[in-house]
Amino acid sequence: MDFDSSLDSSEPDEYWRRYVYFNAGFFYYNFPHAFGAKFLEYALAVRNEPMPELAFQELTPWLDQIVLPLVVHALGGGRDTLEAGYLDGNTSYHYGMFPLLYTRESQQVIETLKTVATPNKLKKS
Repeated sequence: MDFDSSLDSSEPDEYWRRYVYFNAGFFYYNFPHAFGAKFLEYALAVRNEPMPELAFQELTPWLDQIVLPLVVHALGGGRDTLEAGYLDGNTSYHYGMFPLLYTRESQQVIETLKTVATPNKLKKS
């Protein structure tokens, strides 16, 4: 992956939006089997022959987060492939934006989040 071409230089260094980001809960490709095959190929390569940059990094449980951007990039995906506001906007929410939740979101969103985050003994089993 050509890392430099993936950077958004309009964002400050070290800010999460500067880097290509893929929400692991939302990705797609025209051919799921091709996506799966490429994902398996890259995951095995990273796990079995890690790059020097990964020498001291824990791969479990993060292997999918390491491989996902590489696979999406290899299949031609990238920044802003979805309509504006769809990912980490109107449909999903990046954890880095949580401090702004109460100022940015509707009361319905706040109540829904409180409901799903409330302790529940069924969730613990």
